[in-house]
Amino acid sequence: MQVKPFFAKYCYACHDVNGKAAGIGFDTKSGILQTVTPGNADDSLLYNVLASRKMPQGRNKPTPAEIDVIKVWINEGAKVSDSIPASS
Repeated sequence: MQVKPFFAKYCYACHDVNGKAAGIGFDTKSGILQTVTPGNADDSLLYNVLASRKMPQGRNKPTPAEIDVIKVWINEGAKVSDSIPASS
């Protein structure tokens, strides 16, 4: 499952190499994996933030269908490519 476009669309603006909001960066594989429990979306910070719709005001929010894609990705093991940074 391809999640890089999702992170580019919704996450990199605040969570990249230039700014790690809340200390979380989605510009590296390890940064993403610190927010998920592979195989268990319900225990994953990323999914819980998305599902609660607590993203910053004024920011585009993912649709319920996009959030479901992330849930499935996490539940299927949260595989992340080593080429996850937005610049690649």
